[in-house]
Amino acid sequence: MIGVLSIEYQLGRLTRLAVFSVTALISAMPIIMTFLIFAPEFLQTLIEPFQNAIDVVLFGIETGEPSADARLFQTMEAWPMIIEHWLLGVGFLSARWNEGFLGQFTYFYPTDIGLLGALFVYGMLGMVIYLFVPYLAWKVSRCTPCRVGPLRIPYIASVAWLTYSFSLSVSTGFFIFSPAPTLFFIFLVGEMRRATLRRGVRW
Repeated sequence: MIGVLSIEYQLGRLTRLAVFSVTALISAMPIIMTFLIFAPEFLQTLIEPFQNAIDVVLFGIETGEPSADARLFQTMEAWPMIIEHWLLGVGFLSARWNEGFLGQFTYFYPTDIGLLGALFVYGMLGMVIYLFVPYLAWKVSRCTPCRVGPLRIPYIASVAWLTYSFSLSVSTGFFIFSPAPTLFFIFLVGEMRRATLRRGVRW
């Protein structure tokens, strides 16, 4: 959703998207009401994952759903060590060494708890270094001529992908634990920016 909004914003179509969204929601109301009356179980199935996420993240309570609860338990497992090793973290364990994190904690994947997992592994110093990446992405994507020049579409799509990457990373630590795709698109955006500014908008 954030990636799509990023594209629409850069294309200057955010107002049109807002009007379309409100129209679509109003049009969908009869369908939602029909499900609410005749198939509430189906509607509950669609809503439940979001409710579970809210319960775990905002209130820290068990939901009975294994995937959501696993995040809660892993956070409780990691938090004391985040406090104890806040500067450098505990380091990353390869799965080839005594089954990695699984061998030490029974069930533990740093990626499951996103930026908290990254803080657990790399500490505050590592996070400061890694958080330079979003700053670098923001720096190279500040290019107004790129949004109107011949590289307009690939430029906007790449910036939207970076927006998606950093949004996804809040819950998965994506750009920290798998940095290569994000760094590739930062390089791509930087090259498009350099080419556009060097040759002008008419390039």
